[in-house]
Formats: sequence, C-alpha cells, structure tokens
Amino acid sequence: MQGEMGLLRDAHGAGIPVLGLCLGAQLLAAALGGETGRMAAPEVGWKDITLSPQGREDPLFAGQPWKGPQFCWHSDHVSKLPEGATVLASSAGCKVQAFCVGVRTYGVQYHPEWSGSTVKRELEQGGASVKAAGESLEQQLALTAQHAAASERLARRFFEACSLLLMPADRLNKGIVKDLHH
Repeated sequence: MQGEMGLLRDAHGAGIPVLGLCLGAQLLAAALGGETGRMAAPEVGWKDITLSPQGREDPLFAGQPWKGPQFCWHSDHVSKLPEGATVLASSAGCKVQAFCVGVRTYGVQYHPEWSGSTVKRELEQGGASVKAAGESLEQQLALTAQHAAASERLARRFFEACSLLLMPADRLNKGIVKDLHH
C-alpha cells in the first residue's frame, strides 16, 4: 500500500522499512512512481561511487567513503526518481546509485551484499557480460582481489546501519529490546 510521499505503508498506515538492492532498487523506484530504463551502456565491474552531499549526511551511509569502488552489475537503472526521493550516491555511468524516500525507504543500485567470493564467481561465470560491457575479465578479477576485503568491511558497516536504523527491534517487536538486554 502506498501512502503520502510515496512511502510504503502497512494495512494500519504505519511506514514499512524498505531496502531495495539492484533490481530491488529499480522495482522500489517504479512502485513509488519513479521510472526505470535501459542504460546507454551496462555498468559491470568495480566503479567509483560518489556520495552526494545528502548521502554524506545520511545515517545509513555513516562511515562510508565519500568516493570509492563498489561492485556494479546492471544494464537498467532508475531513470526518474519517485516524487520526494533524494539521490544519495552516483557513479559516472549511473546518476542514481542510491536514493531514499523519507527516512526508512532506500534503494541501492550497486551490490554491497556481494562478498569477494561472490563477485569472483559472478565474474568468472559471466565473462561474456563483462566483455560486452567493455571490461576486461582479468582486470576485474585483479580489482576484486584489491577491493574485496575493504568492500566487505564497508558492507558490514552498511548493513549494521540498516539493521539499527531501518528495523530497530523495539519498533518492530514490542518488548524484544528488554529481552535482548538481559
């Protein structure tokens, strides 16, 4: 169910925390009134992601570098944000790498959820897609070896912020915080 400012709400009108990753970010944007489309060129591999001024201040991105490599694998993107949405991050090839609507609805185009071993496996299995995107498989594997450990550390920080800010136990499950603090 959609409420004011495009926020997703449950049957009782309460805001639902949402985090969409890659296709999930695109589906979230479309569900809230934005638009998605095919990119001029696919974005596959390690790309520099730059936080916007708003992204630098957003608590979900606390401790993230203002500019740094993240792994991307997509040929579609959010081409028009939903009303009231804010761009939090972008790359040279994708103007909307992360966005938010309100305080508990986020979309992230790149893949913070992929570990170094997942990235390596996807690159090796998707060599044709890597080449079609104009990237060298060997170079992307070398970049994975270079960036994976830092990326995984930053991902843990990002998902910890997601857990604390989007889904705090006391807001979702009354009484559970007391139980957790014994």
